[in-house]
Amino acid sequence: MDFTFHEIGEKPKDVPLTEYSKLGSPIERRLYNALVMHGYYVQTQVIFGSYRINL
Repeated sequence: MDFTFHEIGEKPKDVPLTEYSKLGSPIERRLYNALVMHGYYVQTQVIFGSYRINL
């Protein structure tokens, strides 16, 4: 599978802005945008036990 990562100017309207705003690095935002643009629902900063999953 091949992905081209790029920043998009406008965030998708069906994804809550709060999820995007939780991201801390440019690579997280690029990956988030790529996944959302391909139809995936992405949840950010998920607590799992004593761990925090970024995406």
